Amino acid sequence: MKLVFSTLAFASGAAMAGAATLPVVVGAIAAMCFLFGKRAEARRALDERYARGEINREEYMQRRKDLRQEGY
Repeated sequence: MKLVFSTLAFASGAAMAGAATLPVVVGAIAAMCFLFGKRAEARRALDERYARGEINREEYMQRRKDLRQEGY
């Protein structure tokens, strides 16, 4: 009987710990999607400016480098 009780207590504790970490994991995934979306949006805008001839190659390459370094 003790073995059954201790197994049930462990299982319920593990389930509670899993349920508590789920919002953290979901939040982290949402944050990563948001940040990667922002990075892609910034790079796309930069690519479009270069394609339209608004900036030259040197400025384009420097801004790409800046985006990578800032973790944007």
